[in-house]
Amino acid sequence: MDWVTCAEQGHRIIAGSERLARDLRVRFNRQMRAEDRRGWLAPDIVSMRSFVLGLWEQSWPDTQLLNGAQELAIWLDVIQASDTGGQLISPGPAARSARTAARLVMRHGGGPESCGRPLPTDDEQAFNAWFAEVVRRVDEGGFVLEEQVAIRVRTAIREPAWELPVPTMLLGFERVSGVTRDIVNALVEKGAKEHVEAPRLPVNAQRVDVATPGRQYEWVASAIRDQLERARASGGEAPSIAVLVDDVREAMPRLEATLRDRVSPQGQICGQHQGRFPWRYARGGSLMEHPLIEAALDCLALESGPCRTEDASRVLLSPNLFHDVSARHRAEADLRLRNRAGSVCGLARLVDIQRPLAECHNPLPGRLEAWHISAQQGGSSAMPSEWVERWLSSLALAGWRGTAAEQECDQALQQVLGRWDEALDAFRAMDRQLQAVSRGGALQWLREVLSDLPTQLSPEHEQPVQILSFADADSLRFDRVYVCNANAHVLPPPATSSGFVSAEILEAIGVPDATPDGALLSWRHWVGLLGAMAPDITLVVPAATDDGAELFSSPLFLDWEFAAPCGAEVGPGPLAMMAGRESIEAPGYEPDLPPVVNAKAEGIRGGTGIITRMAEMPFLAFARYRLGLSEFPAVKDGLDARDQGIALHRALQLIWSTLKTQEALQALATTEIESMAQRTAEKVCMECLPAKVYGQGLVDAEVSRLALLLVEWLELEARREHPFEVVATELKASVNLEGIETDVVVDRVDRIIVNGESRFMILDYKSSSSLKVTDWDAQSMAEPQLPIYAAFIDWPAHGVPRIDGIGFARVRRGGCGFLVLSNFVSRLIPGARDGTGDGVAHWGAIVDEWRLAIAKLAGRFMKGDIEVVRSAMQANSFSKDLYPLLRAAPPISLQNEEPVF
Repeated sequence: MDWVTCAEQGHRIIAGSERLARDLRVRFNRQMRAEDRRGWLAPDIVSMRSFVLGLWEQSWPDTQLLNGAQELAIWLDVIQASDTGGQLISPGPAARSARTAARLVMRHGGGPESCGRPLPTDDEQAFNAWFAEVVRRVDEGGFVLEEQVAIRVRTAIREPAWELPVPTMLLGFERVSGVTRDIVNALVEKGAKEHVEAPRLPVNAQRVDVATPGRQYEWVASAIRDQLERARASGGEAPSIAVLVDDVREAMPRLEATLRDRVSPQGQICGQHQGRFPWRYARGGSLMEHPLIEAALDCLALESGPCRTEDASRVLLSPNLFHDVSARHRAEADLRLRNRAGSVCGLARLVDIQRPLAECHNPLPGRLEAWHISAQQGGSSAMPSEWVERWLSSLALAGWRGTAAEQECDQALQQVLGRWDEALDAFRAMDRQLQAVSRGGALQWLREVLSDLPTQLSPEHEQPVQILSFADADSLRFDRVYVCNANAHVLPPPATSSGFVSAEILEAIGVPDATPDGALLSWRHWVGLLGAMAPDITLVVPAATDDGAELFSSPLFLDWEFAAPCGAEVGPGPLAMMAGRESIEAPGYEPDLPPVVNAKAEGIRGGTGIITRMAEMPFLAFARYRLGLSEFPAVKDGLDARDQGIALHRALQLIWSTLKTQEALQALATTEIESMAQRTAEKVCMECLPAKVYGQGLVDAEVSRLALLLVEWLELEARREHPFEVVATELKASVNLEGIETDVVVDRVDRIIVNGESRFMILDYKSSSSLKVTDWDAQSMAEPQLPIYAAFIDWPAHGVPRIDGIGFARVRRGGCGFLVLSNFVSRLIPGARDGTGDGVAHWGAIVDEWRLAIAKLAGRFMKGDIEVVRSAMQANSFSKDLYPLLRAAPPISLQNEEPVF
């Protein structure tokens, strides 16, 4: 009997998650409508969490269940009171991490006594003491944690006298473990039926290779739009679509940007279907992210003390605040604020700034003053329940829509306010944990409560698309699933780890993902269940990270059979086509700056980078090399392009230091080349990529990747048309560019024999596939590095008579090749597409043009040139944060505007 029939007959369905329970209710109702039913009883479908809490509440417990914020407050108090906690700079993050570790232990039936082991680390020892003290306080205070409730319910179900109240079916527990699995087994022993989904291959599987993670989201959004358009054209319902990502928080900004352009209502404002079918995408999130709640929090933050002027401006302009004041009056107040407030502004300062507007019959100053007077009443500290009443009074005076009468006819608003009331009740319940707390502290704890309260509102429009993490999609059903980042870097994920609990202890208490083998087994099972999630599944595999590091597809999908390869061409979305891609040039004012007198004394470093930035836009060179500005370091997982590049350069240096010539390379058999590549890769990775930093598994994978790449590259070098000798590798030299002295390292110099004569060529290893010979044009130089080497290094001093050419050696899996410019050859590989002919006849003139162009750029930098080219700023990732340094505001771009909703 399937679950729909069971639910129709009044059986209880227990789902593995809240999300699955909601999905089952939706699918049940759709099934009833498909059968032309005019009415039916609501199915008894609950999540395991709801079932456990409901069963516990039926026992009339004499203990209080703590919410997440209350639990965190106890952890924080315990840590701050301990000797080790007093040494922490910021105990808040430590409390959150410790709480997470403790929850993991308790969900698998463990407790403080389970975490002890001989010779614990300092962190483990401190955690064990904190954990024991938290449990003691919870017990003595008459409280209980949610994980403890589950353990008590498990014990109750196992009692001989306990019986199932109604026939029960269990769904979505294929990958659960610990106490939840014990409860499932206990229910099955009592007569419940568990539906276990068997692993299977998908009906239709497709793999799409894209260049970068950013491009994959554009492709996915375009593919989703095409499917929705086809559904609309056929007159049928929109298909249900899931986009699975490894990290929702990281992927969401990119996905939302592409979905706004192609799928959501903003993407439906042009073309023949203008204004129709406003599809949306569902993503969930905390209640704190809802615009109505954001407005309330902005309001409370303003009365708590000085905040940024931008935040005060949001309060004045928000449609959810002062909604009965005209937009013109609010705009007048905002303009006055921005002209007089400075960088920060509190409520008292805001009242003083706006007071003169009362003479112009603007009602806002009076409203602000009444709000300010009310906020000053009462002391500076109060119990959480008292703060709630004071906040509600302030929000009413601020004209918050949540206190307006119009809410009664707005269903979406009612849903939000219902959750808001739950959050306030949860905060009121923290009186015993927090006691009297300051205004700022109370607001901080309210944010904590809100962040722990997820919300998924009923949609105003059709929501065929859901964005989920890999684990959140367990047991859900869709018409199509897109698995993003289906590469070995993220699938399988690493084993579960905690700095507070050792892997040995986690394995001992039964955490399945505590070891690499356990994690691999768990995610192999997940891939098997993926086939049942949807009939059509598309794996999207980026070829490289955003910074160029190569990626491999996940080995978990080796058994899948894929349909014909799909092209990953992505066109512009509707908004992009409407707004156009051209930048708007705006005249700016560039003041005169003092010239650089002594680059070395002023700490200017960069050399070839300075010329590259000057060629792009002088202001960027000024910002980076004279102001010393740079991007904030990005946190990375695994290897990036720089790590792989260092290893590759070192490997090729070792190989050519041994081989020297093409003749020696061609004398090697294929097996000898493979053996040399493997030995070199192992040695280099041991030097450059220590296993204690990157993990042995990732280093082993990089050894395999690097060895294969070296074999492919050496096979290409063996096919070069003219014999050659590598006369220098990693050659260090110095250049002087109009007073900019810099040290450079030349990857390689080859002596090439052409018609019995020696020619010398500089080669630089690259992995990019977008390089062009035109990048070396003197008038529009985008890659000045090799022209600088050719024109400014004193080559005879390094034993090289002259330079006859330059070239990029593109070392990339499946795309190895050369890009050269010389006076003797236009290609190095017979039949390659790098070029034809015998090189350029005017090589000397080209080098002279390089010398003049580079000297001119260096001279402009030394003289203080900071010309602004706004089109270059819009295209450059580093420059997007430099706009505040300009006198003129940046041009408006419709693509960069905040979404309307």
